[in-house]
Amino acid sequence: MVLPTKAFLPGEYFWKWSAGGKQSEVFSFTITPEATVLEVPPAAEWLKRFPSGHPRTYIRPEDIPALRQSRHGERAEMWKRLHAAAEELLPRKHEIEEPPTYPTGASATTRSSRSGSRSWSNRAASSARP
Repeated sequence: MVLPTKAFLPGEYFWKWSAGGKQSEVFSFTITPEATVLEVPPAAEWLKRFPSGHPRTYIRPEDIPALRQSRHGERAEMWKRLHAAAEELLPRKHEIEEPPTYPTGASATTRSSRSGSRSWSNRAASSARP
């Protein structure tokens, strides 16, 4: 997956890949003027934002006590559902197999996404919602 550091301007974009002397068909996508702008800083930049201590999490060390306290009170049920979903998902295989190639003749505009890369984590997060 490629996450550009600067958002593409609205318009139509095309690409294809090549490897071992083979080339793919041409793929395309369109960015409308209404599209949400998503810019992801280079990995070196966001890695610098992580605390140097352990555990390395997406939460600042000073926010951990409030997070731990949120397991009680009004968020207790959400935490219980999240915990139960995680316990159910953790024993499962987490490796993601390469999706099958698209059938011959299928166009880029008629294909549906075959990505399952976030299915197990999305299931856990979804089950925690009220």
